Amino acid sequence: MNPLLASAVIAAATFVAACGTPEAQGFRRLVLHDEGGTSEESSTPSMHLSINYGVHARRGWTETPIVLGLQEGTSPERADALQRAAGTWNEAVGFPLIVFGEVVPPHGNALYDRLGDKRNSIAFLDRWCVTSKPAMVLATTIWEYAPNGSEAVKTSDIVLNEEYYEFADATVPRPQGQREVVDLESIALHELGHLLGLSHASYGSVGGVMDPAMYIGPMLTQRVLHPDDVARVRSIYVEGAPPPPPVSRPSWQPTSDPTSTWPTDTAPTKPPC
Repeated sequence: MNPLLASAVIAAATFVAACGTPEAQGFRRLVLHDEGGTSEESSTPSMHLSINYGVHARRGWTETPIVLGLQEGTSPERADALQRAAGTWNEAVGFPLIVFGEVVPPHGNALYDRLGDKRNSIAFLDRWCVTSKPAMVLATTIWEYAPNGSEAVKTSDIVLNEEYYEFADATVPRPQGQREVVDLESIALHELGHLLGLSHASYGSVGGVMDPAMYIGPMLTQRVLHPDDVARVRSIYVEGAPPPPPVSRPSWQPTSDPTSTWPTDTAPTKPPC
């Protein structure tokens, strides 16, 4: 059997006006959804059980710690945010599960070609078109399972859509007229969750890092793991940990790209693809 590929992406939803909410202040809520595997994968009974508990790789990684490379040119501020996100997951399991290794050079080829170099990495793409994903998608995590249906991950990459969004500390004031800001630590927490083996989970009115929806914009962050997120990751990596509670799965699917929020006189020139 060929190794299975899967990815998790973030896509835009419409405004919902409500007094006192982020929508009322002009912020957009983004809804996440999975693009998962193959029909053969989805017919596996154990995979069905895992999905019901918000886990796509119940055996975790074939080798730990997971060594991630940062893209060459990543700023110290961004590196710190990514390391804080990894540290949050490490604290949840109680040991250094994610560590950072060598700097990775830019990868200009098609999205899934990244898996061929067998290096795990986090990259910022200013040519989002190479992913063949819509502009609305903020980020994507891709991974390759070990062969023979073992439900273990052997390599993975995270890429962020820098062509259309600004990834930074959303709590720091920024000049007006810039592209929409996405809190880097928040989105890194979410994508690292997918890298570790977690799928989306809905917690109703109480949002979590792996919740299928998040807000983007100034002062909007989601940097705290939900207790169920902790339980799910521990069920994979901590021997003797209890099984996680069942989760609700999102059913929303995106229909179109959002309207650009860039002023026409400051819109960036799209790089060639």
